[in-house]
Amino acid sequence: MAFCVDITHHLNVLNARLQGSDKWFTDMCSSVASFQMKLRLFIGQLAQGKLDNFIHLKERAIENVMKLDTDKYAAKVEDLLAAFQARFTEMASEQSSIDLLTNPFTFPESNISSLPDTLQFEIIDLKCNSALRSYFFFAATDSDSGRHNSILAFGASGPIQTTLSICSTLSMSLWQYLSL
Repeated sequence: MAFCVDITHHLNVLNARLQGSDKWFTDMCSSVASFQMKLRLFIGQLAQGKLDNFIHLKERAIENVMKLDTDKYAAKVEDLLAAFQARFTEMASEQSSIDLLTNPFTFPESNISSLPDTLQFEIIDLKCNSALRSYFFFAATDSDSGRHNSILAFGASGPIQTTLSICSTLSMSLWQYLSL
């Protein structure tokens, strides 16, 4: 029962991160990817008998003064990870598009050839524009919260809107590509 309480807590944290009308798709994808990475961490920790992320299970182990069979819990987390991977396979296959939308400046050069021909030159020009790159990193960090936002925040900032009119073809091509 203690294990169920702990894993339900972790699921509830993910659920809270996914809820709300002010969530961007890219933020939700990041939350799911982060949770899957945490599940892999939990598997390794449980295999080593480390219970720091399972508070109730750790309390039970201390109360009973006996070694728990953490391998069976690791197997349950492996099942949960497999269920997440099966449920979110399409999201994983779209990671390249998510990366491009979130931050085209860090989009791998090796992946540019996989983009539609109409978008390739525009992404190259954008990646090589040092003024836009520096402004993106400046504008994409919310100084109040320290939260790093996506290209969407960059495009919404005031002074850069004029500069972005140059990139209007890029944004149209990018949205057309992402909506395929």
